[in-house]
Amino acid sequence: MKSRAKVVVIALIISFIASVIPVYFSDSSSVAVVNAAKEAEFRKAATLLQNDLQEQANKAAARASLIASMRSIEQAFRNKDRADLMRRLEPVFVEQREKYGVREAQFILPPAISFLRVFAPTQGEGEDLSSFRNMVLTTYIKQKPQKGIEIGRRGLSIRVMEVVKDENGPIGVFEVGLDFATILTNFKENTGFDSGVFVDEQMMSTIATLLPQPEADKILGGFRGVEMTDWNIVRPMVNSAILSNAKEIMQLTKTVDGIDYGMVVVPLLDYKGSRIGSIVGIKNFTQYQETLKSMLKQSIIVGFIQMIILMVLILLGISLMSKNQLMKRGM
Repeated sequence: MKSRAKVVVIALIISFIASVIPVYFSDSSSVAVVNAAKEAEFRKAATLLQNDLQEQANKAAARASLIASMRSIEQAFRNKDRADLMRRLEPVFVEQREKYGVREAQFILPPAISFLRVFAPTQGEGEDLSSFRNMVLTTYIKQKPQKGIEIGRRGLSIRVMEVVKDENGPIGVFEVGLDFATILTNFKENTGFDSGVFVDEQMMSTIATLLPQPEADKILGGFRGVEMTDWNIVRPMVNSAILSNAKEIMQLTKTVDGIDYGMVVVPLLDYKGSRIGSIVGIKNFTQYQETLKSMLKQSIIVGFIQMIILMVLILLGISLMSKNQLMKRGM
């Protein structure tokens, strides 16, 4: 009896080991597949975000070029006729603001003197922008269009500068600025990532003086949250260390309340290529958790069935061998 018990135990151990090893490798393979899928999703999200930033800047450039090249606009700007410029552009600006997120439109005299803010005609006339709007100075000095991201009095915008000139030479600069709401909305629709834009707080407090003071919890490690799809989703995921270290694209997975979230952090560069903040994208990765659990469960079930079958076969084999030996002895 003791001998038979030993045989059963040995068969069980062999069956267990032979079944556990495939389960382990199957689970490792599943983890690798899921991680590869996460990596692909991160790369896709970062690429779509960067491409959309460029696409929106190109669209803004087309709008600015169209307006700056209109003969009537050139004449009104040359004559410094603010009323005529407003009459022609205010209806267009309102429509563009409501449909496409155009937040700012401004005429600027050389070298960087605000002449007319179409979005706020009673504000800013005659203000010298040269101390904080390098993009304007660059456009005037080079006499070439510029596009990119820069902070202005009303905060962060995707901006385009177009030179306005007539047969008598340069008159000044026309600017179009887009907010980030369209970018973040497109990003969520295309990828499922909620997102937020964080910008250097010192720059925002110094330059964006037309904005109200932000809530205290929207300033993290020297960066201010300026645009969000859902602050309740973004805030628990972001900290000062992440924002400070985001000098290149970062991909992170973070668990909050037992739920995995994927996070992609894209550096926010101004028109000169200097980093002034980050765009953070966040997505619930529960689907990957559930996939791994399901695949592990299936592997365990298959492994258990394999173990039972293998143990039965081993015991049958041992039993047949024992019978053969008894028969030989009987002969």
